[in-house]
Amino acid sequence: MSYTRVWKPSIISETRVGFSRLVTSRVGANPNTDEFKALGIGGYDPVGALNGGLPQIHFNDTTDTQRYSQIGANDWLPSKEFSNVWDFIQNVAINKGGHALKFGGEYRIIKLPFFQVPYPHGELNLNQNDTALPQVGPNASSGDPMASFLLGVVNGGQISTTNFISTQKIGWAFYGQDDWKVTPKLTVSLGLRYELFSPFDERFGRQSNFVFDNLTLYVPKGKDQNAALPPNFATAFPNVKVSLAAAGPMVTPVSTIIFGSEATL
Repeated sequence: MSYTRVWKPSIISETRVGFSRLVTSRVGANPNTDEFKALGIGGYDPVGALNGGLPQIHFNDTTDTQRYSQIGANDWLPSKEFSNVWDFIQNVAINKGGHALKFGGEYRIIKLPFFQVPYPHGELNLNQNDTALPQVGPNASSGDPMASFLLGVVNGGQISTTNFISTQKIGWAFYGQDDWKVTPKLTVSLGLRYELFSPFDERFGRQSNFVFDNLTLYVPKGKDQNAALPPNFATAFPNVKVSLAAAGPMVTPVSTIIFGSEATL
């Protein structure tokens, strides 16, 4: 949407407001069915909106034939991503003598909420070694990952917390330019534009940073800053301190990594 006003023949202003939105969505098999409950899989049930289906189950087979294929839902599904961008632009044009001046500024609000985690319904790994003949030794072809599955012998697994992340940032831009008509045959064009973008932050305090220097997990301010960490966090990381609401939503100390959200950390 644009509004142009002629204040006088030598001064014109333009005001523009724009909004763009893009939504992409992908789901796995049986997204609306609680297969955990249907098949009697006990313990933690991660099923939620569009997050139905079975966990991803791998039959790890060291034989050349790879006798079995993966079953269950794929990792990283479901996925839902939004791009919401507001753009506010103000331009002013002034003609004075041999100068055609133009100034302006832009303010951009960028919001990128998304749901996309590695193992939303969990992942189970079964291998043949757990049912191999003891005297044959590991990595032998006597075992069978399907036999391990039927016996309920799981070699390993993992599951992610299912937070919906609301990433956002803000951008500013300013410019000025002058088309200077020095002579009827010579025009000099001069201009400068400066853009500044804030770091990405998370609107609700659902992302955190881990700092190696002091072994501290910094959870920023937000309505979900007190959300529970994975249940095995304290035992898996006994030396890691947790600092809640230590700063605003933009927690980006030097020498940091994004700390994962998997319950098997």
